[in-house]
Amino acid sequence: MDDASNFMKIRYSPVYAINTMIRLYGTMDAAMAFVVIGGLLEPVWVIALKRFDSERNFRWAIATAFFALLSPVLMGIGMETVGVGVAYAVWTGIGSVCTMIVGLVLYHDRIGAAKMVCVGMILAGVVGLELVSGGA
Repeated sequence: MDDASNFMKIRYSPVYAINTMIRLYGTMDAAMAFVVIGGLLEPVWVIALKRFDSERNFRWAIATAFFALLSPVLMGIGMETVGVGVAYAVWTGIGSVCTMIVGLVLYHDRIGAAKMVCVGMILAGVVGLELVSGGA
């Protein structure tokens, strides 16, 4: 049975379906999309944690745990094609920059010129890694 017919079978594991999609399409772009989505979920669990800290509502604790687990799982799926170093750097870079932006917008955190320069360097590093990774 080929991969396409395996993909059409109903599977109970979403990880299986995602991995099969990456194998079928085999591009780093698909794998990197999982890494980027995982990075974008980092501020989601941080916001949920902050809300739990202030409200002590159990729903926020569940949301924190869910997104704190989902984020690295998506990065791990992407690492099947993307190199470990590149995937981790992109994931943490996106997560830290987005979390800083969320802190600025939602919680009015102060961001001075030095922090902005550092955030710019993180972004430049993430973009640079994406450009030079060339499918590896």
